[in-house]
Amino acid sequence: MLLKRLKLKNFISYKELDLEFPQGSIVFIGENGAGKSSILDAILFALYKENSRGRGLQDLVKRGERYSRVELVFNVDNKEYKVVREILIEGKRVQSNARLYEICEKGEVALATRSSDVDFLIPRKTGIDKNIFMTSIYVRQGEIAKLIELRPAERKQIISKLLGIDDLERAYVNMREVLAHYEKILRKIEGSLGIKPTIEKEYQNVCREIEKIKKDIISTERDLILKKEDFKRLEAEKKMLEEKRSRYQ
Repeated sequence: MLLKRLKLKNFISYKELDLEFPQGSIVFIGENGAGKSSILDAILFALYKENSRGRGLQDLVKRGERYSRVELVFNVDNKEYKVVREILIEGKRVQSNARLYEICEKGEVALATRSSDVDFLIPRKTGIDKNIFMTSIYVRQGEIAKLIELRPAERKQIISKLLGIDDLERAYVNMREVLAHYEKILRKIEGSLGIKPTIEKEYQNVCREIEKIKKDIISTERDLILKKEDFKRLEAEKKMLEEKRSRYQ
């Protein structure tokens, strides 16, 4: 998932903000109270209707205002989405609503127009649920140790999901099944070649399809090896952090 643009209106300390995220690493620099954490809270709120401060919805609206809006544009698998969340204060009543759009060449297509539907779709579009996001991607100040303190099985599951290892392994298994299917067809065709000359064309097509799948499997195996190397590297870094952490306790 790549963040593209964040727009805020009356959100916590911001009256108006229109921020485009460039590619690469981004660093927010400023004094305490400058609004750095508010930007991160806005991203978290847009995606999962959460905030790091344990605040109620009314506390996310800028003081003195009755309406707040957060708009986040992000990219997943070369598809661009926009999520909009709004908070409206009417007397003692606080309402919120949300919408999710896919941005296409022809414009914006609404995928969900209710908060509950947006909450359901976001993890499925991004492949990251709220718990994984808050324990491994969105690391709040003072909580860097949370990922380290997870049980090994839980930590492995989260890191594997983030690195895409689970998806690669599933793709590898699925391609093996497809290859077995085509090889079965190929054996059947080979037994019929002497009877039906017209099958020769189908035979060649199946052969080409098998070669393509074999190449895909080789490519997936390479990706899987690289991802597992990344996993081993992160495990080594985690061990080093644990050793440093134990020395300062």
